Amino acid sequence: MFCKNCGKEFDGKFCSECGTGVSSVQSNRQTAVNSNAPANGKSKVIAGLLAIMIGFGVYNFYLGYIGKAIAQLVISIIAAIPLAIASILIARFGATNGAVLLLVISVILFLIVGIWSFIEGVMILAGTTKVDGKGQSLI
Repeated sequence: MFCKNCGKEFDGKFCSECGTGVSSVQSNRQTAVNSNAPANGKSKVIAGLLAIMIGFGVYNFYLGYIGKAIAQLVISIIAAIPLAIASILIARFGATNGAVLLLVISVILFLIVGIWSFIEGVMILAGTTKVDGKGQSLI
């Protein structure tokens, strides 16, 4: 057995090196040595860059905030529909009032998602957002 506290091997009820009890032992030296390493930590740099550069909820999927990720993705898809329709109308009939209105709606929705993603990306990189969706610390 190996001590979870100091990583030294011992056989008794207490570690002779640090005095830790048997409840804090591990059967694997590698685990004992790496016990201070974060388990499955997500990178705040990757999350922040995904938020700023890509957006659309990708970084929230990465961090495990599935509800927010789906909301951003749905808003982005809803924004793409009037954009596609406006593009077709403008190509076919020119800049009609209806096409311009659809284009404005699309731009507003994309701006909402883009600003939301940018602000959260800055917050992640600045350290304001400290945990992922499972409550584990960002590394």
